[in-house]
Amino acid sequence: RMRQILFNLLSNALKFTDFRKLFDEDNRFEAVVVSTCEHTHAFATMPDESTYADMFRTFAGGVERLPYEGWDQSSYSLRSAPLTRRLSEGDTIDLGDRRFKVLSLPGHSPDSIGLLDETDGLFFSGDAIYPGGLIDDLPDSDPDAYRETMRRILDLPVRIAHGGHGESMTPAEMAGIARTYLDGDS
Repeated sequence: RMRQILFNLLSNALKFTDFRKLFDEDNRFEAVVVSTCEHTHAFATMPDESTYADMFRTFAGGVERLPYEGWDQSSYSLRSAPLTRRLSEGDTIDLGDRRFKVLSLPGHSPDSIGLLDETDGLFFSGDAIYPGGLIDDLPDSDPDAYRETMRRILDLPVRIAHGGHGESMTPAEMAGIARTYLDGDS
């Protein structure tokens, strides 16, 4: 059986994908990792009333194109899925040919995590760091914790980083984003 993992990169494409299509006969996932517990990203861990889904329903132009025929933004909601395991700092996700260390990266949201393959430097940062302006003004964001996360990110042995939004980042690009944030210019 093929071992696969879907890391919720939290990109616009994944936020509004018809997830039913991901879990068909050809795609058997052993794990889905949600890297942050806030608004539309938290489909697997939080009931709708604890998210920003109600706000999203009223956003003008919330999506550029419908994720599937018949989709209606005004009835958007999040359906909880059973949480089978909560990942913590230092936990390991072993895929057989690759191992990811779980890193606690709070700031954007309190429970943000990243996954780092320490062998080859592949880093999935979720919403901790990504190209563009970082968001630290959500109701549960913590700018002080975010600054600590940025300092930590500067020291990670990263070869390539895949954030929750935008293009992949080289180590230099990632460091530039972290330094910009630390300098207060995000």
